[in-house]
Amino acid sequence: MKWIALFSQTGSEIVNIAEKTGKWPDQVFRDTSVNLDNVNPNLKTYIVMDHEGIVDYLGTLDEDVIVTLHGYLRILPALPVPIYNGHPALCTRYPELKGYNPQEKTWNNIKSYPIIGSIIHEVTEEVDSGKLIKEVCVTNWVQDKDDLYKTLSRTSLWAWCHFMRDFFNVRRY
Repeated sequence: MKWIALFSQTGSEIVNIAEKTGKWPDQVFRDTSVNLDNVNPNLKTYIVMDHEGIVDYLGTLDEDVIVTLHGYLRILPALPVPIYNGHPALCTRYPELKGYNPQEKTWNNIKSYPIIGSIIHEVTEEVDSGKLIKEVCVTNWVQDKDDLYKTLSRTSLWAWCHFMRDFFNVRRY
């Protein structure tokens, strides 16, 4: 099975997953909206393409492939390949955390969330509403905003590593 990863921000999550699991994506695409200075320097090979070009390319795929989104800040239409998104909030439990910048939404009302964590879900036409694939939860003991971001980053990495184990039989992490 071929793995294609998309990102619009730094690509650090892709690097972290690959370093933990030993599995690198077969192809990585970066949306043109990113400032090149912010891309993780350990992400050595990626294709820069505008969103429409990425959608067109994904629409041509008919092979055994999955697509994963890592801070990809664009809406994808229905495509012929399975697409999975990581979300650094428990939006299946707390629907108000769907959409853009869930970390800030969580922080702005932190006492309302006794548990925090990250999910991986199937991508559908409705933002952050696809079938839940993986969920990693922890008790909310965060002390400050930086602690929240680190905790959500860690839970996201755990969720992706478990996802990789299931799809690619990766055991190392």
